[in-house]
Amino acid sequence: MDTRLVAAAIPIFMILIAAEWAYARAKGRQVYRLFDAISDLSCGISQQLFLLFSQAPLLAAYAWLQTEYGLVGMGRSLPVFLLAYLVIDHQYYWWHRASHRVNFMWAAHVVHHQSEDYNLAVALRQSMITHITSWPFYLPLALLGFDAFVFGIVYALNTLYQFWIHTELVGKLGPLEEVLNTPSHHRVHHGINGRYIDKNYAGFLITWDRLYGTFEEEEEPVVFGITKPLNSFNPFWANCHYWLELWHRCQNLSRWSDKIYVWFAPPEWRGFGEPDPEHWPQTPDEQIKFETHVTPRLTRIIQGVFAALSLSLFVLILKGPTMPWWDRLAAVLSVYLLLWMLTWGQRPTTR
Repeated sequence: MDTRLVAAAIPIFMILIAAEWAYARAKGRQVYRLFDAISDLSCGISQQLFLLFSQAPLLAAYAWLQTEYGLVGMGRSLPVFLLAYLVIDHQYYWWHRASHRVNFMWAAHVVHHQSEDYNLAVALRQSMITHITSWPFYLPLALLGFDAFVFGIVYALNTLYQFWIHTELVGKLGPLEEVLNTPSHHRVHHGINGRYIDKNYAGFLITWDRLYGTFEEEEEPVVFGITKPLNSFNPFWANCHYWLELWHRCQNLSRWSDKIYVWFAPPEWRGFGEPDPEHWPQTPDEQIKFETHVTPRLTRIIQGVFAALSLSLFVLILKGPTMPWWDRLAAVLSVYLLLWMLTWGQRPTTR
């Protein structure tokens, strides 16, 4: 993603999140819980900090591939940008679908689905390595001749579009539901109701789901989260828990073929001797959301520290790419350390 677009969007994201919270509260609806929202934003901060080191080499590799092996130079005209947007949206669909159907990719993507709420803050809840798993799916654009500048801008715009569809406060949008990915369609995607699992992978155009047979209409109340709850608000545990679960499964499986296949199998697959998944809630009334309780004074302290962290992220995104490598590393590690200290008390627990 283009870091300049991200930096410009961060204040807008915060304003819209605050507006959604205020509007929901005025309507008597609770769509935000403080520590869940902090967890969402902490995951987003972690991802953006990691991007300060990983984005440049990935874009450089893309540019090299396009220069050396691209079929034709596409240029930077408006039709080229529009065509690139269409191709990126198509490739996003297939990366997203694979991220739900292949265990090692789900281990990266699951972070985005862990929240048991559904609001604009959830849009920012991303795995630190999401862009690494998605990168190979966009290499066909380099081979087609779309240069790195076009790719970076269009990828960012496609990602930014998906921010606003993470809300419960927008209903169905009439004829737009036929073509675009809307809040209604994406609520389905985040649902763990049996009929909603592995549906509506689209980024911008819901047309891809209709075309490839993965579309589902929103008809019953959505239960948000994952089938095996995280039971934690710690962003570091959020990023590593499923990797550890896969490792433990690999260690416990008796067949060598199963030990290898478990990394590539769909999440619901069970090897020889493994128990079936436990029942998970199918209606909002069945769901008991994970929560933590702290004193009002500690809550205010956490809010203040997190506000400072958010400001630090904004400055780092603006200045990070031009900072000396060691200064950048020191700044990033400092923010990670503060995040760890802030969320240590939110480590895994039982309900």
